[in-house]
Amino acid sequence: MSKERKSLPIEIVSASAGSGKTTHLSEILKDAVGSGRVRPDAVMAMTFTNKAAAELRERVRGTLLAAGKATEAQHLLGARMGTVNAVCGELVSEFAFELGLSPDLQVIDQVVADDLLRDSQAAALSEDLLQEMARVEERFSGHGPKWSGEGEETTWQRAVREVIALARVNGIPPRSLTKHLERSKKEFFSHFLPREEKDGDKLDRRLREAMDACLRETSEQPLLKGDLGAREVVEGLAADFRRHGFLPWSSWAKLAKVAGTKKFDALFEPVREAAACHDVHPRLHRDVETLINAAYNIGCLTMEEFGRRKKEAGVIDFTDQKILALHLLEMPVVRERLAAELDLVLVDEFQDTDPLELAIFLKLAELAPRSVWVGDPKQSIYSFKGADPDLMGNVLDHLGAIPEVLSSSYRSRPPLVELVSSVFAPALKEFGYPPKQVTLQAKRADEAKALGPAVEFWEWDSRNQEIDAACLAAGIRDLIQDGKARVMGTDDRPRPATWKDVAVLCRKNAGCDRLAEALGSLGIPSRLARAGLLATAEAGLVANGLRLWVDPGDALAGATLARTLEFPPDGQNWFEAMLKHPGMEAWRELPSVKKILAAREAALLAGPALAFDQVCAALDVREVCRAWGDAEGRLANLDALRATILAFIGECGMAGQAVTVTGLLQYWDGLAAAEGDGLAEGAGRDAVTLVTWHSAKGLEWPIVVLTDLKEPREESLFGARVVSDHGRLDLSDPLASRWVRFFPWPYGRQRKEIPMGEREAAHPDAADLARRRDFEALRLFYVGWTRARDRLVFAGRNGCFQGKGFDLLGPANDLEFIGETKARWAGYEFSCYHRSPAPAQPVKQKVEPGVSFVLPKPRELHPAWIRPSEAAEPTGRVVEVHDLGPAFPVNGKPDPINLGNAVHAFFAWDAVDIPAKQRQAVAEQILNRWAVAGALSPKHLVEAADRLWSWLARTWPDATWHREWPILHRLPTGSVVAGQIDLFGHPAQRGPAIIIDHKSQSSLSRAEFARVALGYGRQLRQYSDALGMAGVAEGCISLLHFPVGGYVMQVSPV
Repeated sequence: MSKERKSLPIEIVSASAGSGKTTHLSEILKDAVGSGRVRPDAVMAMTFTNKAAAELRERVRGTLLAAGKATEAQHLLGARMGTVNAVCGELVSEFAFELGLSPDLQVIDQVVADDLLRDSQAAALSEDLLQEMARVEERFSGHGPKWSGEGEETTWQRAVREVIALARVNGIPPRSLTKHLERSKKEFFSHFLPREEKDGDKLDRRLREAMDACLRETSEQPLLKGDLGAREVVEGLAADFRRHGFLPWSSWAKLAKVAGTKKFDALFEPVREAAACHDVHPRLHRDVETLINAAYNIGCLTMEEFGRRKKEAGVIDFTDQKILALHLLEMPVVRERLAAELDLVLVDEFQDTDPLELAIFLKLAELAPRSVWVGDPKQSIYSFKGADPDLMGNVLDHLGAIPEVLSSSYRSRPPLVELVSSVFAPALKEFGYPPKQVTLQAKRADEAKALGPAVEFWEWDSRNQEIDAACLAAGIRDLIQDGKARVMGTDDRPRPATWKDVAVLCRKNAGCDRLAEALGSLGIPSRLARAGLLATAEAGLVANGLRLWVDPGDALAGATLARTLEFPPDGQNWFEAMLKHPGMEAWRELPSVKKILAAREAALLAGPALAFDQVCAALDVREVCRAWGDAEGRLANLDALRATILAFIGECGMAGQAVTVTGLLQYWDGLAAAEGDGLAEGAGRDAVTLVTWHSAKGLEWPIVVLTDLKEPREESLFGARVVSDHGRLDLSDPLASRWVRFFPWPYGRQRKEIPMGEREAAHPDAADLARRRDFEALRLFYVGWTRARDRLVFAGRNGCFQGKGFDLLGPANDLEFIGETKARWAGYEFSCYHRSPAPAQPVKQKVEPGVSFVLPKPRELHPAWIRPSEAAEPTGRVVEVHDLGPAFPVNGKPDPINLGNAVHAFFAWDAVDIPAKQRQAVAEQILNRWAVAGALSPKHLVEAADRLWSWLARTWPDATWHREWPILHRLPTGSVVAGQIDLFGHPAQRGPAIIIDHKSQSSLSRAEFARVALGYGRQLRQYSDALGMAGVAEGCISLLHFPVGGYVMQVSPV
């Protein structure tokens, strides 16, 4: 490696959970810009979310403004800041011509990209290939829907999707996949299927004959219970064999393990022996080869078709942004320009970057004098999204940088900080982490005894997941209702915990769903991001109303509405009405149906959004939701449903498709099938938060309950994965040695006692895989533990805390309870509390109309945006008038707007140090451009500017002046004030800022000018409020400048 590569100017900051990472990033940026070492607009900062980027920018701008560095604060608005995709997208737009692309490329979101990819795959497949894959799928997944699941992704589709995803995130072009194909086949067959029989028909006959003989012989014996179960398996699979002429490979594997009781097991032995030949079956070898070929060949064709369709539509997706940005960073002309424009590159959450992003960061580090990467590798938990902790680790090793360690925790109570440090320091040391990068010191105030124990252990007796959820729900109920749990309030004083203080972390979404139901049965509200919006009663009501809107003869929609609204308590009357009249005639005269049809007639050309609103109004859905109970949740679901309409309209626009109500209903069907119809989460409600361990990253709560502590760590060599050829890493091209390997697993959910699986343990990569799997599980454990601020709860079945309960902690798996109120873990002794929750009787909840919903009172609706220049309202008073000289003549009757624009344009450009001839020439050009050349002399316009600059120099000789200073300020009402101050000044010494707004009125008396000035009092007040919120100065002096009239008037905006 060259010295240039070794000496990349990259600084690493190790920031453990809760250690003030955002504050530290802000300090780095503030110090770099404030000291003058870095130009504020020469900063590039990439964060995990746009919210984080906005927070970073505004923190630093506020600090700079408070320090009197207004110019730097303004120029920081020109820095490149955002998520990796946002910054890459900006680069692609900026250098679009270098890429041969339009700068107006549309970026499609992931949902649209996935749909387009599926369409591309369908277009890339011939009918013959599709039929061949269907035959292979039957042998891999089973005979039809009862084996594979109706509508589920097939084995080969999943393989193609995984190969494409890995190829794209690692910058691998489609045609390179053919090389990967041959490598995968060679490695797979040599290791997993080394031997093959020639006669597959002979193996089939042998198994059929063994099964038939087994069924004959067992039918004559007094079988025991265990034998009857084994015989049932053989009988069912023998019938499938006769019906279809083959068995799926999972069935062969199942038969190879079929066994009876000791007394009759010999009768099943011939079946086992015959079925055990499955991995030498020539058809298995052909099927595996076909699937490997398909994964790469179909993947290549799909990627090429996907690219062609995007180019044709003029769109790119998120991965394209990164691929194109990396391509730009390899172009000499782009590198030269960026090297001149970049002083500092900041990378936040570097541990979660995917390989493409890492390559981009390294290219940027070659161009900028300084790069700072801030993150925490022990929180890298997104390998399933493409992040590669090992690749990042190799890069850090090659850089040889000694990381700066943030050693203080600002989040959690001292006992929690000490517990996490004590347990994870030895556990992570096993994976190469120095204790210094794990151990933190608590920065919160001295421990408040009123908060009670920082740790609880809940154990219960259970044998299934439903009882687990019921016990956990009971524990949460007791935690809050017994009044003992305290959390730290915003006033730094302990207060009783409420439902919203609690978050429960489950391993999988299914666990969250079960717990939500268990909590609901006890009347405990919960917040959960889950699908099922379109399955709710309120969504069904609106959807059927829209179906009737589309087709007034839709009898099913009419019948459903009638049953829901007109005959809810009496199904018999509804049934009789349906029998009495055919089709839609049974419902046409019902009030709800008549209202929808009338609304439809009045708005036949309505689009989806208007039709949705009309149906809601016709059915009085708001009142219906109140009557059904849980009105707040139901109305939130309606808002979420309406939001899907906006998404649908956006997708239609990008795809160039018509926006129709019929299309919306089809879109909803697709959302429901893909489980993309998320229920409203009920943000802001007093409710328990339910979230997966992975989704909890970056969040925190006062009380965190950890469940599924012994969840098995599943990872396998089978499937698609990226492999790196062993050798020296090249920092100039970290992706060079990476390739996509695909090993198919033909046995479905059958995993145990299968030769192919047993050979996995002997594979050269098996040990490394096990290490990666355990390391990832430990990192996820660390993330879960560090979400709690005040109390951490470990919850599980009896015995889960002892023995192998925490085996992934390695040397720290030594939890010891000391009586009922103490425990010792990894040498740290702490207070704790034990609970033994048991399933509770469901609470009978009485649904009362409107019980959880109060009709809001009429309120003022504030605009989303406010332009100060449009705020013409006579407020305030003129407190001082300064006479700059006589008024200048204005000839004719010029358009006052054009005259005003010309005057503003000149003052925005002008400066006293510009030569007089140039100033006058520019004044003439501007007056001509705005078609007011004959109305005002260029000479007079320059003289008006001279008078202002002369007066300002006498009044504030040391002030710094900025033209067209941007203002962006959110009011307490939610409205955003956006505009520009014509001339903004701040004195050298801290004092009031100066706001000057130019006005072009003419031919008025002094008193008339004063009355005009009062009309801009509110505009000036909005400017001064925005500057005050930003902490720019101690108050503001607001001035109206009339350059043509010859006055400056100070207005006190009251």
